[in-house]
Amino acid sequence: MYVKKRNNHFKIYNLMEQRTYLPLVSVITVCYNATTVIEATILSIIGQTYSNIEYIIIDGGSTDGTIEVIKKYEKKIFYWVSEPDKGIYDAMNKGIVKSTGEWIHFLNAGDVYLNTHILEDCIRCFNEKKVKADVLYGDVICKFDFGNLLLKPGALSDFESYFPISHPATLVKGELLKENIFDTSYQISADYELLYRLYHKGCTFEYIPIPLVLFDAITGISSTNPLLLYNENTRIQDNEASRWICLVAPYTKYRCEHCGDKVKSGTYFLPTPKLAFNLVYLF
Repeated sequence: MYVKKRNNHFKIYNLMEQRTYLPLVSVITVCYNATTVIEATILSIIGQTYSNIEYIIIDGGSTDGTIEVIKKYEKKIFYWVSEPDKGIYDAMNKGIVKSTGEWIHFLNAGDVYLNTHILEDCIRCFNEKKVKADVLYGDVICKFDFGNLLLKPGALSDFESYFPISHPATLVKGELLKENIFDTSYQISADYELLYRLYHKGCTFEYIPIPLVLFDAITGISSTNPLLLYNENTRIQDNEASRWICLVAPYTKYRCEHCGDKVKSGTYFLPTPKLAFNLVYLF
């Protein structure tokens, strides 16, 4: 803080207010036997132009060469460990405990940032809004073997029916996550349950209107286990919408793969997850 004299008046300036807001962002990757995809994820993070990143990797005790890939880049990694865990959300909780960032973002093995300046763009967009928030959420591009789907979030009020935002495109305040860790009784839907919980606690969600992540929707556990996803979603929200929305993505994938020349390779736009129903039945 300093004092400046101007026109015989003294004004107090706060130096912190004069600086650009560049919070520490903890980026956490969890992985297990991910040797074919982990390097792309690591390079996506350490190649970011944003200057204030704390990178953490929690490996579940890989035996396929993943550790050797991690060691290649360990000078760029704030903390990493390889040890058995009780599942993906247990690994995520370990990352939360080790993090010190103001914001936490999970970018798991197989997922990548869309470009090298995406975190910088995200923070700049948030700065320009001049608002306070507990959760930042954006768009996500889901990568299927038939092409990519650009998925924009639905209305937050739709938390009552289904998961309206995408966890891979979500940043949460670090202090908030340390007080509200993932419920490890869920194998697939703990991210939905956590953000549903934060929403009902009155936390502030702020939309960042840019696609943040290219999400691997081919091999992820939620992509390959729709019935388990169905069962866990019924625990979170007991209504018909939440029961059936989790079955739309795999069915959409099936229809797209079997519709011949009606769908070309590329990116397809879904305004909200609900419109996946329209996509399915338009073929």
